[in-house]
Amino acid sequence: MSDDNSVKLSFDGKECIIALDKWIDKFKVDADAFMRAFATNLMGNIVRLTPVDTGNARGNWRPSLNSEDLSYEPGNDADPSAEVAKIYSAGSMATIFWLCNSTPYISALENGHSGQAPQGMVALTFADAERFYTHAFQTVFKGTGEL
Repeated sequence: MSDDNSVKLSFDGKECIIALDKWIDKFKVDADAFMRAFATNLMGNIVRLTPVDTGNARGNWRPSLNSEDLSYEPGNDADPSAEVAKIYSAGSMATIFWLCNSTPYISALENGHSGQAPQGMVALTFADAERFYTHAFQTVFKGTGEL
């Protein structure tokens, strides 16, 4: 169930894949591997930047494919980064990666309420998205020649 305090993030993998078609053909790269690397890079940075008091906000980032996961577990302080590998392990290419957080105060954190993240987490990560995109590309293409 969504409320005004939720922070949702999604990107359309179809657009990335269309833009990558010539490189995918040229390098015979697995588009799924690229999307997994890009999603992992983005999520890892957002999780890393999420302020920690109890760990609840950091532990409630929910990655999912093709539909939102708005679940919320009070007291959850687990690192959700391993979830990206788990959700991609099904083997089929997802077109939309979602990262949601329904912690009641997540919007306040994103808007700089915490001194640990005065510029937020999601906005700061997306301001640097090109670096994550490039890193994902280099990860997928390593050992195959120049990009």
